Amino acid sequence: MAAYLLVPLHTSEWIWTLATRRGPVQVIAGSEQDARKEASLRFGLPSRGGQPGCADDPWLHSKWTYVHPIDELHRDIPVLE
Repeated sequence: MAAYLLVPLHTSEWIWTLATRRGPVQVIAGSEQDARKEASLRFGLPSRGGQPGCADDPWLHSKWTYVHPIDELHRDIPVLE
């Protein structure tokens, strides 16, 4: 497992309206895609049955969320495991 930092971009845009978080988050996951899915499940657009939200969820797209692996966790940013 690796640690990823996810940083929302352009948070004043309409696509972020229903997201419950618009700030950075760290995710422990097996891949960038898995990290995005975890953020989507926790903070993204409403979902059904434990699946990530709709395809337009900003946590799932590089246009709206920058993601990169990190070597160590930052104590001031929430962590999803």
